[in-house]
Amino acid sequence: MGWRIVRHSIVLLFRNFGAALAVSIGPLAIALIGIILAGLALGFSPAGALVAPYSFYAMATLPTDSDPEAAAMMMRVGILLFVHLAVILLVSAWIAVAWHRYVLVEEAPGLVPPVRGGTILGYAGRTILLGLLVVLAAIPLSMVLGLVAAPALQRPDSLVSQIVVFALSVVIPAVLSWMWLRLGLVLPARAVGQAFGLGDSWRATQPAAGPIFAAALLLGLIALGLSLVVPAVFGSGWPGLALQLAANWFSLMLGISILTALYGHLVEGRDFPA
Repeated sequence: MGWRIVRHSIVLLFRNFGAALAVSIGPLAIALIGIILAGLALGFSPAGALVAPYSFYAMATLPTDSDPEAAAMMMRVGILLFVHLAVILLVSAWIAVAWHRYVLVEEAPGLVPPVRGGTILGYAGRTILLGLLVVLAAIPLSMVLGLVAAPALQRPDSLVSQIVVFALSVVIPAVLSWMWLRLGLVLPARAVGQAFGLGDSWRATQPAAGPIFAAALLLGLIALGLSLVVPAVFGSGWPGLALQLAANWFSLMLGISILTALYGHLVEGRDFPA
């Protein structure tokens, strides 16, 4: 059933490709314009507004106590980073709400999907809550698996060590994605206005816990494959960048589609095609 979940979600996405573009392109364009305007207000060029926040962590390692200009630049980059994160969260919630509602209640998105402010903010809040829970789970999980794998990692250049590192890089995200999917039915429920808590989501997904883990593993492998193949084949130029953005869009929409499909199947009783 794990493969059926992923396959159904992919088919759902491409069978309704026009609607998928309609719910996402407008919000993404608005997000891009908003980030550029925020960057201009902070003194960055349009290109700098898009890339500067990703230098924040590198800048944070540099001494700024005796360099007021560097400290001011770091402050501006930090503010822009916060704007990036807030815009990405809210726009992703906007897209997700519109896609859930299109599939589950057949609400057509139009040129730009409806802005349901309360629903989008509630969806974003639940997303943050789920993210915090996943991060809290990741800490002990990484520690335990790290201790188990420590003997194999004593020789980092060995084949066994490389296999273990690869396995951990796949297994840990898969377990965290599994947890996200088990709890994540609160998100499509919020989108369609249904009262549904974390406990409800966990109980609803219990009968399909194994297939959901398989789906999470497949989803992680797809995302990993796209992140490795696109830069390796198409490079870092404009074609590679365009395809990487398309791959990121596909990964976002596929994740939303899987939550939609699980909610439809496990809560509303819809079936997956065989």
